[in-house]
Amino acid sequence: MNGPCIQCGSRAEDGHHPTGRRPDASYIDAWFKVNLCHDDHELAHDDLRTAGLETARYGGSFVEDFELGLRRLGVLLGRIPAIGAMAEFLALLAGWCSSKADALRRAIDALDQGAPGWRSVPGMP
Repeated sequence: MNGPCIQCGSRAEDGHHPTGRRPDASYIDAWFKVNLCHDDHELAHDDLRTAGLETARYGGSFVEDFELGLRRLGVLLGRIPAIGAMAEFLALLAGWCSSKADALRRAIDALDQGAPGWRSVPGMP
């Protein structure tokens, strides 16, 4: 990894994939990694475990991948240290991620109720 840890500024040793993995264990967004030192990478996974998201792997549809990614990204944003307006912005962004993930979950649940085969519709990413 190049650059400093996004949380403490020390040398980054690990690349953290904030959006997680699909049921087949492939990364949802393989290119999307953030710099974390080893200790902060461990803390990031502790946060995900606490939120019940570390090993969460949804059905694998684009919509479910997006929901999981938003939830996990919100957890990470909540830990990034900042001051002043940037702290307020990161808190708002973390909340936005969570609220959009909740809306997606409601939409997924409605699709499961009304159109249970929606995941296999041709052209669905």
